[in-house]
Amino acid sequence: MTEPAEDAGWMARRYYRRAVEAAIWGMPAASTQAMIEAFHDCGARFGDIVYFSRLPDWRWQITTPNATTYYAFSSLRLTDRPVILTLPPTEGSGLYGSIFDCWQNALADVGPAGEDAGRGGVYAILPPGYSGPVPDDAAIVRCPTRNAYILFRAIPADYGDEGVARTQAHIHGLRIAEMDATDEQRFIDIAGKPFEAFPEMDDTFFDRLAAILRDEPVGRTDLVAMGMAHTLGIGRDKPFEPDASQRETLARAAREAQAQMLADNLEINPLWPDRRWGSPTYIQHAQTAKPILSDERLDYDRRAALAYRMCGVPKTAGAARFFHVVCDSAGDPLRGDETYQLSIPTPVPARQFWALAIYDAVTFRFIRGAQAVEFNSLALPDDGTGRPVEIVFAPERPAGAQHWMETAPGHNWAAIFRLYGPDVAALEAGWKPEDIVRLAP
Repeated sequence: MTEPAEDAGWMARRYYRRAVEAAIWGMPAASTQAMIEAFHDCGARFGDIVYFSRLPDWRWQITTPNATTYYAFSSLRLTDRPVILTLPPTEGSGLYGSIFDCWQNALADVGPAGEDAGRGGVYAILPPGYSGPVPDDAAIVRCPTRNAYILFRAIPADYGDEGVARTQAHIHGLRIAEMDATDEQRFIDIAGKPFEAFPEMDDTFFDRLAAILRDEPVGRTDLVAMGMAHTLGIGRDKPFEPDASQRETLARAAREAQAQMLADNLEINPLWPDRRWGSPTYIQHAQTAKPILSDERLDYDRRAALAYRMCGVPKTAGAARFFHVVCDSAGDPLRGDETYQLSIPTPVPARQFWALAIYDAVTFRFIRGAQAVEFNSLALPDDGTGRPVEIVFAPERPAGAQHWMETAPGHNWAAIFRLYGPDVAALEAGWKPEDIVRLAP
């Protein structure tokens, strides 16, 4: 018979193993819960719309955002009636939106890429199992979870005063309400305000996971995972009350899960044999491999890596091109206390504009306190010389640097180069960004 001390050790090891796997499986839902909490911290109620009256800065702490989009966001709680989303026509700007369940599955795109095709329309978002009446003119979106969110990316046709005003008018033309409700739509401007929308990878991760799962229906594909979560004290209508020792174990488990998801995201598959720029290997595999959910399995490792790096991924891929990099030309990590330079050949093959954003390489969020989180071509006049654009990265602005982006000592960083309206022919003809080069002290 096993000694009691050995029994306790075995139970502790099981608790730890289950916690690691529960964190990986639950990453998308815990991330959604963090967004819900950030939403409420802004003073918002379910169905309100938080938005940006001016472009975001580092305080917009979601994963891998950009600073050229006037975002709008709403968190939903589906009860016994559909939630009705009404969109205005968006001629003269792009109001791209997607509706997500609590696992961050894109249920439908709305706006130019959606059923309304930018002409305006009505969408009825149905609670789990709902079979009652819906508006006759509404497109039906069935949501399998009670918590959901809508993320809009509002992009002006031009960034002058008139174009931005038109975009803001389109945001304020949105309406989100339960069916038959007559409440006035509330808008909350969060420009320049903190929005901490990602779960910390410590024991509080499991508090967020428990909070969102407490009243969610359990899908058949998640029964085994819910068994793991139940070992931790997480379940429907179940208080989550770990003791101090368990919280220490949960914190270690969250860090191990984070290490796995981070490793998946730092493995970049180059797009060109002579460049470091590429995309995370698991994303490239997704283009040819089976989907995350198939008749054979739920690939929750890949789902977790995706949810750790980004949120609000539309159902239909957009027209932009994205190039990721996490290391310099020598293959070494990009360090926040070093100085680097990037040379971007011109003309850049982007019919609309191009942008380079940098992020903390552990959190994939904007670098806290950075004066500039993104450099883009919108404010860069074409001098007609064909000279490359030179950008310097350093914790302090070096003398003579025309274009500088601030990094943080002690923190590695990563970059994403985005082409909006890419010129595919030019890309196929051989255009590519240079690698980021570390400069000698």
